[in-house]
Amino acid sequence: MFDFGVTKMAIVGGIALIVIGPEKLPRVARTVGHLIGKAQRYVADVKAEVNRSIELEDLKKMKTEFEDAARPAVNAAAYPYTGQSGYECMPQFISDARGPFGRNAAPTRAIRDAIREAGFRTPVVCTGGVHNFKMAESWLADGICDIVGAARQSLADPDWSLKISLGRGAEVRTCEFTNYCEALDQKHKMVTCQLWDRLDLDAADTLRSPDGKRRLVAPDWPAKPITRSGSE
Repeated sequence: MFDFGVTKMAIVGGIALIVIGPEKLPRVARTVGHLIGKAQRYVADVKAEVNRSIELEDLKKMKTEFEDAARPAVNAAAYPYTGQSGYECMPQFISDARGPFGRNAAPTRAIRDAIREAGFRTPVVCTGGVHNFKMAESWLADGICDIVGAARQSLADPDWSLKISLGRGAEVRTCEFTNYCEALDQKHKMVTCQLWDRLDLDAADTLRSPDGKRRLVAPDWPAKPITRSGSE
């Protein structure tokens, strides 16, 4: 913008000389030059502002992408399960089209196959969204992994493997993957499961959280009939 070549300047100068006359031309030329200079500076300022806006958006995007490395908020844990990689480790029921269950099976199989092809027998663990015994058993049988990690399901029901071994799988308390436990962990609170931490709170031998609103250990199994206490 406002970039004139030599030919254009000569044509404009010739026309100005005829129209304005030789006496007024120098003064008019100075005025026009001053106005063009101001216009060029204005355009440069606009371009600089646009560039700054673009850079700001880029910085915001980078901030989002590198959120994993951010300093935790006051009273929040320096938590590893953030960003996309963290989600894959602890998927929850609010998920994408793939759903929360067994998301890491395919990449784990690829890693295990590569290790075996290289001649190594290193045990490989698969975890993330493991919510029932059938899934865990099929992973071992199909060679997806050598060890299955089921942290949240084991928190939901510490006796689930015993129940399965006794043929009482229908009694397993299944994790709902709300990540209630994860939220407690991030806030440095004692980690419990919402499926049982309000059950039978009135029992004399129930170990409770400092505020008395949650039990800290799942009810014994086989359990006597239990009652649900009020909400926190």
